Amino acid sequence: MSSTKDDTGPLGGRCGATEVAAVRLRPAPRNGVSVMAILLLVLGQVALSIPASATGKVALVIGNSTYGPIGDLENPGNDATDIGAALGRLGFSVTTVFDVDQFAFNQALMDFTRRSAAADIAIVFYAGHGLEIDGVNYLVPVNARLERDTDVRFAAVSLDHILAATQGAALRIVILDACRNNPLARTIRRTGSTRSMSQGSLGAVDEDALGDETLVAYAAAAGTTAADGTGRNSPYTAALLEYMEQPLELSSVFRRVRARVLETTRGSQRPHEYGSLLSDHYLSGAFGATAPALTALQVQQELVFWQSIANSDNPADFEAYLEQYADGQFARLATNRLTSLREAGSWAVIMNSENPADFAAYLEQYADGVYAPLARQRFAVLSASPKPEAARLAPPATAPRPTIETVGARVESSSAAVVTASASGAPDPPEVMGAIASIASGADPGLPEPGATFRDCIECPEMVVVSAGSFRMGSADGQSDEQPLREVRVEAFALGKHEVSHEEFGAFARVSGYAGDGCNVVDNNAGIDWDNRTSWQDPGFGFAQEDRHPVVCVSWEDAQAYTRWLSLKTGERYRLPSEAEWEYGARAGTSTSRYWGSRSGSTCDHANGGDRSLLQRWRRWPFPVNNCEDGAPHTREAGSYAPNGFGLHDMLGNVWEWTTDCAHETYQGAPTDGSAWIRGGDCERRVLRGGAWDTPAFGIRAANRYWYDNRAGTTIGFRVARDLRSQPQP
Repeated sequence: MSSTKDDTGPLGGRCGATEVAAVRLRPAPRNGVSVMAILLLVLGQVALSIPASATGKVALVIGNSTYGPIGDLENPGNDATDIGAALGRLGFSVTTVFDVDQFAFNQALMDFTRRSAAADIAIVFYAGHGLEIDGVNYLVPVNARLERDTDVRFAAVSLDHILAATQGAALRIVILDACRNNPLARTIRRTGSTRSMSQGSLGAVDEDALGDETLVAYAAAAGTTAADGTGRNSPYTAALLEYMEQPLELSSVFRRVRARVLETTRGSQRPHEYGSLLSDHYLSGAFGATAPALTALQVQQELVFWQSIANSDNPADFEAYLEQYADGQFARLATNRLTSLREAGSWAVIMNSENPADFAAYLEQYADGVYAPLARQRFAVLSASPKPEAARLAPPATAPRPTIETVGARVESSSAAVVTASASGAPDPPEVMGAIASIASGADPGLPEPGATFRDCIECPEMVVVSAGSFRMGSADGQSDEQPLREVRVEAFALGKHEVSHEEFGAFARVSGYAGDGCNVVDNNAGIDWDNRTSWQDPGFGFAQEDRHPVVCVSWEDAQAYTRWLSLKTGERYRLPSEAEWEYGARAGTSTSRYWGSRSGSTCDHANGGDRSLLQRWRRWPFPVNNCEDGAPHTREAGSYAPNGFGLHDMLGNVWEWTTDCAHETYQGAPTDGSAWIRGGDCERRVLRGGAWDTPAFGIRAANRYWYDNRAGTTIGFRVARDLRSQPQP
């Protein structure tokens, strides 16, 4: 998405004790002579604006946002502006450039090479797109059009060139907030079978080749991507701005930045540094007397303490940490976790209450809490017939060990009873409660029979009990990300009989007030564009949905919010399925590429995929289509096709379905117990499965995987999974 910036920006504006030159270098027009003349004039003005006293500390700051056809980024311009201003306050002579094409990028580096010669400190900060191909890291100019992997050497700027521009300085620092999810990585064609290419991330740096007193800092570890952020700055730049002006040694700055990014991204983004520093360095000058330096042992002791409690559900653990490390590097994360656990514990006490005073007490304490919308709804319903009992909300200091963890979407109830209420406050009818008695109350011993169906509430999706079993996950004949094949054991669970429908998602939206805020839609010319005017209620041009169609235009976070709502409503643990659970359910005991067999030509008989129906809707449809016609240019009503052997409908086709798993390029090291793979990989993107209404037959396979960032799209929906609980043994 684009961000609006001035065309010229201030030149030679005073910032602190130094002059900060902000230059917007434009792509070169056909008349190259005039551009060169203008460029030399601008660079000359910049050079004249640098006072002699500032030449010991120089910086080049680059912000690339407007990438045009591949999609604009919101924050690099803001990131560059704010980092440039901070470096100016620290006494650096700063040149800041925006939206540079390859010509302007190289000109800026040429100028900086001269400026950094014999400097005490030279810093290059870059925000924008980057990627790694065949072991070489590249930063992407705004005009780069990379059709083949070989194009990158001529159209992008390598990290080696960035480092070379700082080679004359005593201390060299390169900071790259450049691991943003890059759509170029999906479209570049590989010209050799042995050539490697990242999915929009940067690769590792050879520290032995850096030279002494050199530091290269990544916003996200090699092989992973960084968030652009939803505020003014990316999470990484925001953390850097928080600490870079403090009187801290350089390694301490980046250590605290890493901790803050891990906190704000809930562990999904981990910055990393490569360096060969020989001594202590301070961006802000000599270390002040505000606090004694921590010894290596003290730092290690705090880290060990934190690692021992990081995944704890006990509020007392985080209270103990804060008591010992009130100003520790994980203090803010510990405070947030403690608040979340206390709130979750309080909610667990009252969630099934029939007393409106309980919910009033909760709202008084947590007016903006995670469960506040549900608490307001329950309070409004119950206030019609108030109960005289006193509120049972336990104070935070004495709240029991919580059993609800919202961040991980793990919701368990200590009671076996299911207490539900419709949006109008009326209880579910006896026949509905009776239909789920064997699951909800544990009246029958053991797990329910495989294939049994149930609903936990009127608005809840219909669920199918899937038996435990083992299967071979992946495909020997498919893509590299579907390998290596491995044997996976899946425990019994329940999976949605259908994809979550427009009507079912609407019940959640009415209660929560969720409206949606845009969607990637198919436009008139069969292109894909982000449109803020669209949502799950109106997916865009010509895309009509009825109640029983699968909901679309829902992001991964939207799907997570829906499962949390179901969990709180029913007292059962609803969630997205893991990749392994999804593929196990899709295969339904078969080993062929599709649950109806291996033939792709029969897709129209079994699934809603991309076929000739699309050509009737879009004459310019640019992608392959199946040589058949199913009559549906978009989604189809649930149950339009026969179910698979487990009784599950539309596991292939109709809409892509979100899973819990983070993106991993292969199955190497993946779990074999059916659990979600959420360690390592790229958790800014999640795995989609099953194909959609526009997917050709070769993509509608049980093993096919697709990675997507946390965005909504007209081809994306989801189905829910639910844990089963066996009868406790006497």
